[in-house]
Amino acid sequence: MADAVVSFVLEQLKTTIVDKASEEVGLLVGVQKEVEKLERNLRLINTVLRDAEEKKRTDDLKNCKSFITFTREGALTYEALGSLFNHCRRLRVLSFAWPDGTDHLCKEIPEGIGKLIHLRFLHLASSQKLERLPEALCNLLNLESLDLWNCGNLKQLPDSIGKLINLRFLYTAGCSALTQYPKGVQKLTSLSHLSGLIARADCDDAKEFCLADLGNLKHLRILALKVVGNSIDMEEARKAQLQDTQSLYIFLAGSIQRADIIEALDPHRNIPYLRFYGDYWFELPLGSP
Repeated sequence: MADAVVSFVLEQLKTTIVDKASEEVGLLVGVQKEVEKLERNLRLINTVLRDAEEKKRTDDLKNCKSFITFTREGALTYEALGSLFNHCRRLRVLSFAWPDGTDHLCKEIPEGIGKLIHLRFLHLASSQKLERLPEALCNLLNLESLDLWNCGNLKQLPDSIGKLINLRFLYTAGCSALTQYPKGVQKLTSLSHLSGLIARADCDDAKEFCLADLGNLKHLRILALKVVGNSIDMEEARKAQLQDTQSLYIFLAGSIQRADIIEALDPHRNIPYLRFYGDYWFELPLGSP
C-alpha cells in the first residue's frame, strides 16, 4: 500500500515537473522566437536605412554638376570612369588635375562619357597615359572647352569632332604624338581660342585640316598653329582669312619660309602679337620696314 502511495505521489510530481518544465521551455522558445522576429525586423530596418542612404548618395551624384579631382594615390580605372559617367549625368564641369605631376588617368576613356550631355568644360591636361578619345565624346553638343594640353601620348582626335559646334576653346599644345588634325575641325565655327592646331600648307586634303579650312573659323582670336609641308599652296592658303586674329603663334615645320607664310596668310598689319617658332622664338613687328 505504501509503495502504491509513493508511486502515485511520484507520478504526480513527475507530471507537475514535466508541465512546469514544458511551460518554462515554452517561454524560452517564445522568447527565442520573439528575439528572432526582432532581429529580422532590425535587419529589415537596417536594409531600409542603408538603401535610403545609398539612394541619397546616388541622388547626390545624379545632381552633381562639378567633379574635380586632385588625386595623388591610385589610378582612375576604366571601370571607375564608367561608373562615374553612369551616375553623374548632370555634370557641367569635369576636371582631372595631377598636382604631383603623376598621371593617374587610364589610356582610354569609356564611351559612357557620351552620356554627359550637359558637360560644358572637360579638363584632361597632362594626362600622359591617355592615347585616344572615344567618338562618343562628340555627342557632348554643349561642350565649350576641351583642354588636352600636354597629353603627350594622344595619337588622334575623334573623327566626328566637328559635331561639337558650341566648342569655343580647344587646347592641344604639347600633344607631341598628334601628327594631324581631322578635317571636321573646320566645322567648329564657335572657336575663339585654338592652340596646337596642325594644318597642311601644300594642298587641300580631304581628311586632314589644311590652311584654307581656317577660313571657316571666323571667330578665332587666339591661334597657335603648326604648319606642315615643304611648300605652300598660295591659292588655298589665302582662304585662311586671319585678319581678325588678335594673337597668332606659328611653328614652321619642313622647309617653309617665314616670308612665304606671311604672304600666304596675310594677317592684319596691326595684329598685337605675331610670333614664329622654328629654331628659336622671335617677334615680328609687321609695321616695321
